[in-house]
Formats: sequence, C-alpha cells, structure tokens
Amino acid sequence: MKKVFLTLLVLISLQSQASAETKADSLSNVQLEEVVVSATRAGENTPLSYTNIGEAELKNNNT
Repeated sequence: MKKVFLTLLVLISLQSQASAETKADSLSNVQLEEVVVSATRAGENTPLSYTNIGEAELKNNNT
C-alpha cells in the first residue's frame, strides 16, 4: 500500500511540474518583411543601367 501511495505521489508531482507554465523567451522576436530579389544579366554593351554591389556595401547596408 505504501508503494502505491508513493508511486501516486511521485506521478502527481511530475504531472504538476510538467504542466507548469514555461518562461517566455528572453530574446526579442522580430518579424521581417519578405524581400524579393530578381536579376537580369547585363553586359558592357547592354542598353541598361546597372550597378555592381560588392560584399562590403551589402554588409554596410544590412547593419
């Protein structure tokens, strides 16, 4: 009888711990908008204006 009582006590204790409310994440959650990137191949003789963007400029724009 003691074993049954002890087992029930342990199960109830575990259930209450499992159903306890968890803490909210301390990191902020930021929702970003969708970005669509499209490309057109352009050579030197193509009648389009274009700009080559390097890695440094991309990093600078993203910070």
